[in-house]
Amino acid sequence: MRFDTVARWAQDVAEDASSSRDDNEGSAPVWVVKTAWIRIDTRPVCERELQVATWCDGYGRAWARRRVDIAGERCVARCSTTWISVDRASGSPRPLDQRAMEILEKVCRRRTGVPRLRIVEPPPEASTHTWHIRASDFDLLGHVNNAAYLEAVEEILAEAEHLDGSPSTIDVYAQYERPVNSRMDLGLHWWSDGSDLRVWLCDDRGVVFYAVCSASQPAE
Repeated sequence: MRFDTVARWAQDVAEDASSSRDDNEGSAPVWVVKTAWIRIDTRPVCERELQVATWCDGYGRAWARRRVDIAGERCVARCSTTWISVDRASGSPRPLDQRAMEILEKVCRRRTGVPRLRIVEPPPEASTHTWHIRASDFDLLGHVNNAAYLEAVEEILAEAEHLDGSPSTIDVYAQYERPVNSRMDLGLHWWSDGSDLRVWLCDDRGVVFYAVCSASQPAE
């Protein structure tokens, strides 16, 4: 199981939950991922049955945070994503209506701010590669799907041992800074101090995606 796989599972769960609540799909807002935290504790065995649990872990006027745990006999992976409510026509953040706020209040009762990573530019000593955006990377909104960016992170993690001790458990903290809505080549940059691995995807305007990968203690 890879980080992009966990992200796609989290998307499927979120879409199922959202479609079951929206009475008028045409007027309902679109939910777009802004930040994500993913931890993979163990790699599941092929054909092992897994269960997926999800719940709301926080919300605000135009956003909600969804937690997803994937488990078999023990926890396999966990994911927390912050979703921004976006207007279908304009693409701008759209405050939730009163009904949505009442639902979130009942299921969560926790209002907090939107978590954000502090974006830093790639240092001069960072390694650089070209990352090609494919037609299959785009979602229904015409943007590169958030899980596609994590494929770049997986490639860098697999290319070399960037983290001390080759840990089996890794946390990835990711922020999606700006949407990419056309096929292009992005600059893929990565740099590690031995404890953290930092990955950037950039276009000619700057950073569009930023991730920090850190070794963590396996779940009990």
